[in-house]
This record gives sequence, structure tokens and C-alpha cells, in this order.
Amino acid sequence: MLTESEIIAAVCRYLRRNGWTVVSICNELQRGDDIVAEHRGSGRTVVVEAKGETSSKASSRRHGQPFNSAQVSSHVSRAFYRAAQSVGSNRLSAMALPRTAPHIDRVRRIDLALRQLNLEVFWVDPQRRVTREGIWQGNSKWIRNMGGVGSAKIPRHALTSVRA
Repeated sequence: MLTESEIIAAVCRYLRRNGWTVVSICNELQRGDDIVAEHRGSGRTVVVEAKGETSSKASSRRHGQPFNSAQVSSHVSRAFYRAAQSVGSNRLSAMALPRTAPHIDRVRRIDLALRQLNLEVFWVDPQRRVTREGIWQGNSKWIRNMGGVGSAKIPRHALTSVRA
């Protein structure tokens, strides 16, 4: 079971390996953008909202247990809302989520909205490998800098994966 902090750490490693400088990180107990990173080549900024698959609080009844269906829906909704708030002002925006069937199901239900807002999804598997999925469009050079995909529109099946 990955906590939000473990999701954040994996995505930060992925970003650093792909030409990004992590500018700031917030953990579960802090308010603000979970990850803010700047690309060393382009100077573009990405803001990432992360959610885990279990509670990080040892005192919680859900600690070490997967979140239930309602909690997964709530987390994906909040991650989407927070990521959508960061759209614009020359910044890219993304969500980082555990790669579990319930999370994938919830994200698929908002696929059209993700594409319309150009929101990216970083999936983190139990081995902490990060897979990037999305449609950051309009600048093919920028997309190549994100991890090797070289077209202006990234189809949903075109994923890049790096062990974080």
C-alpha cells in the first residue's frame, strides 16, 4: 500500500530523471501544491497533486488498508479539482495516483475532462515505477522533454515508464 508521501517521492524521482528540477514538495500534513517542478531545458513548470492508496496516519483505522470505493472516488475528485485549479498561467498540471484498479476506473470516467484540460496522470505501481499518461499538447518539443513521446497528442495507450 502506497501512501501519498511514497507516491510523491516516486514521481519526484521520475521527474528528476527526466530533466526536471523539483522546486517544492508538500506532504500529507502540509497545505499547498504537492509537487512543483521546473524543466531544465524549457523552463516550463508542472504542478502535481498526489493521492495515496492508504492512510499514512498510523492512528487511522485505514492505515495499511486500501481506501474503499467512496474514498477512492473522493480522492480522485479532489486530485482532479486541485489539478484543474493549476491549469493556465503557462503551467502544466497533473495528478499522481496509485496504479490500482479502483483508481484507474475513476480516472477513466473523467478521461474527456482530463484531455480537455490537458491534465496528465502519473501512475505509480507497487514497485514504485512511474508511468505517465496524458495529452500535454501544443508543443511537441515540450512533450519529448517529458519522457520520450514525440507527438503533439499523446494517445491514451502511449505510456512511458521509468522505475522510480
